[in-house]
Amino acid sequence: MSEKSDEELRESVRARSLGNFMQNLQARFDAKRAELLAKYGLDFEKRVNSFGINKAEQGVIDDWLAEVQAEVVAKQSKEQQDLGAGQPYYGAVGGGVSYTFTPTSLGMILTVKEAISGKELNVTDALDWYFYD
Repeated sequence: MSEKSDEELRESVRARSLGNFMQNLQARFDAKRAELLAKYGLDFEKRVNSFGINKAEQGVIDDWLAEVQAEVVAKQSKEQQDLGAGQPYYGAVGGGVSYTFTPTSLGMILTVKEAISGKELNVTDALDWYFYD
């Protein structure tokens, strides 16, 4: 009978531990899914709210972001951060721009915030002056 080396034994324990972890994770997932099915029915994953941006709003946002991001690129250049093609660097996963939709009795308020500068645009206000200038 051949004996396993210490490394083989460690690898075997790691594989078993990972297998147990994945089984426990799957069991928790299945239990939560069953709970949601029982509470909300078969269409529990169906989206009930969605928010959109029309072409005029997107145009206002794009114009604003072009100005703000130029400032961010200049700031990052001074700080000697790694930049790509004149675009702001927001890290590996991005997330440099946040969109907030706030439903009200008068309509939807849309605000956009750029993370590095902290600047925020109320698109609802922007469209008011954009169309009524």
